[in-house]
Amino acid sequence: MTSYSTVYGRFLNRITDFNFGDLDDDTLRSMMKSWLSSAIVNVRTATELSARDDEIEMFANDLLDRDIELLAMGMTMAWLDQYLNSTENVLQFIG
Repeated sequence: MTSYSTVYGRFLNRITDFNFGDLDDDTLRSMMKSWLSSAIVNVRTATELSARDDEIEMFANDLLDRDIELLAMGMTMAWLDQYLNSTENVLQFIG
C-alpha cells in the first residue's frame, strides 16, 4: 500500500510556492487531494489506481516509483493550470 503523502511529498519537491506556508495543513492537504484526483484521471500508470481509500489516503497497491513520479507530474500540471488561470494572473496579463 502506498500513502497519498508519498505522492504529496514528491509533488512538493517539484514546485516552489511560498504561499503554501500561509495555508493551514487541512487546507493544503485538501488542495493536494484535489490535484491528485485530477492526476489520477489524467495519468496512465502501470499500477491500478482505482483501488484506493480517500478516507485514510492510501492506495491499495504498492505504487512503482515511476507511478509516483507520474502522479506528482500530474499534480504539478493541475496546480499550474489553476495558477495560470487565476484572476490575478489574468488581470496582470490584460494590464
